[in-house]
Amino acid sequence: MVLLAGCLSGNTQSPDPTVADLVVAYVKRPVPVNNAGEVIQNDVRELLTFTPGGDLFIKTQASPSAPEINITNRLTNGLGDVRDIEVSYDGKKLIFSLHLPLIENADDEDQPKWGLWEYDIGSDQISRIITSDNIANSGHDIAPHYLPDGRIVFSSTRQRGTGAILLD
Repeated sequence: MVLLAGCLSGNTQSPDPTVADLVVAYVKRPVPVNNAGEVIQNDVRELLTFTPGGDLFIKTQASPSAPEINITNRLTNGLGDVRDIEVSYDGKKLIFSLHLPLIENADDEDQPKWGLWEYDIGSDQISRIITSDNIANSGHDIAPHYLPDGRIVFSSTRQRGTGAILLD
C-alpha cells in the first residue's frame, strides 16, 4: 500500500484492513572484487560456487522503507552464502540452499557443503532439512523446490545407490 503524505495531511484514517502486506525474501551479498578492485564475474554454470557474504533477508512489507531482517546471520555471521530461495505453497515457509562459513585450516573434504534449510516465517525458526551431519556433509544439496503436497525435491551430488558402481 502506498501512501502520499502530502495528500493525507490531517487524515488519521488507518490503512485499509482488506489489503494484505506481502513478505519479500531475497539474497543480498557484496559484489566480489579482486585485489585491484575489479569486479569478479562468477561463472553461473558453476552450480556449487561459494561466495562468502551472502545472506537471506526478508522485509515484512513490500515497501522500500520496510526494515530488512537478516535471517541467516545467526548461522553465518555474514561469512556464508545463500541461494535458491523457494516459497511454500501456503506462503508460511521458505526453503533455500545455505553454505556455512569455511573452516580455517580444514581439508577440502572437511569443509561445509551446500545444504538445505527451511525458515518458518511465523515462528522465526530456521532449521536444516537433513538433520544428520553424516548424511548432510556427504554431498552438496542445491535447488530445493516445494511440491504442492509439502514434499521437497532438490539436486544433490550425494550418490548412495550408484556410488559403489562409480568407484569401480
